[in-house]
Amino acid sequence: MDGVLFYHGDVSYRRGSTPLVGWLKPYMLPEWFPSVSVHPAYLSEMSSDYKDYLSDIQRYKEATRMYSASFRNSKDKKLTKTEDVEMTSYS
Repeated sequence: MDGVLFYHGDVSYRRGSTPLVGWLKPYMLPEWFPSVSVHPAYLSEMSSDYKDYLSDIQRYKEATRMYSASFRNSKDKKLTKTEDVEMTSYS
């Protein structure tokens, strides 16, 4: 199991971020639902520096932001290389 999805059932959703949808990793469940027991195998997926769900979400957002920036930079470099190519026509 990758996680548990929570959503508001009376809302139509569009792609993108919304406060009406939540996703929790299995090891986060006891923070929200103390009476829920989680199998120890799922708790082993928790990183050694895990503090709480908010910190984990922030760490995920930062990693995603860095990945996106890296992707944009590599894409920009490819565009720069194609712009430098001289196009000639043979007729």
